[in-house]
Amino acid sequence: NPYIELAKGVSDAISPTRENIMRAMCNGSALVLEVNGEEVVSVQDGNLTEGGLVGVGAMSYNNLPVNIMMDYFGLSKP
Repeated sequence: NPYIELAKGVSDAISPTRENIMRAMCNGSALVLEVNGEEVVSVQDGNLTEGGLVGVGAMSYNNLPVNIMMDYFGLSKP
């Protein structure tokens, strides 16, 4: 597994029945994840100093099956 888990948790910002818009922003050692315009988590990690892979994961305890579909993935440099 090449991914490093920085945070995990549960958010009411994610809707199981409609489109969700996720945005991840890096600024120095800070990583912020927003879902539908709401900040879900913000972490600091100075150990990740090089570029690498991007991963998205999801799970549900009561809504099955869990399907993740992405219309597009964009990457931009500030």
